[in-house]
Amino acid sequence: MVQNGWWGALSALLIALAVTPQVRKLAFRIGAVDRPNERKVHAGIMARMGGLGIYIAFVASALLFAPRSAQLTGVLLANTLIVITGILDDTRDLSPKIKLLGQVLAALVLMEYGFEVKFLTLPLEGGIVYLERADTIFTVFWLVGVTNAVNLIDGLDGLAAGTSAIAAATMSVVALMTGQIQAFVLGLILVGAIVGFLKYNFHPASIFMGDTG
Repeated sequence: MVQNGWWGALSALLIALAVTPQVRKLAFRIGAVDRPNERKVHAGIMARMGGLGIYIAFVASALLFAPRSAQLTGVLLANTLIVITGILDDTRDLSPKIKLLGQVLAALVLMEYGFEVKFLTLPLEGGIVYLERADTIFTVFWLVGVTNAVNLIDGLDGLAAGTSAIAAATMSVVALMTGQIQAFVLGLILVGAIVGFLKYNFHPASIFMGDTG
């Protein structure tokens, strides 16, 4: 099963390489573009919505190579909700409230399928803090917070995607060391999808991840 992770990563890499240029064309066609201003470092109109290429590569490869489980269903459903919200925002500039609603719904879907932060570790003291009744609030806050943290750094060539690839690779290694094979496979697939996208996102970038990413 471990080898599925490597095959899945290769599959996602090739799909992202093939799909991202088509996503770029679609972004210009439907107006999902980022225009330069005093806060932007790029000089010309830049396609966004590149996260759709990562999403397609990830979902297709996950369905082919990841072990089937309820957790996989939850991940794919939550991803789909985020991508739909992101596409609408990239094309129509949703209000912050609507964006937040979409992100919260995606987080709640993940929780429905068993993803929940039950405790926190204290790295300096080595102790564990159990969240108990606060676990739902903390899980939603953490998922929405990480989503927006990545979104905020998507403005420099390769920054958001590169950071995400490093994080996914690190989580894959930890998952393999702790025997969580499904998480290992999904992490590697995500790395492959992001690396394929990075070919078009490194300087000089021709597309950004956008809110879809």
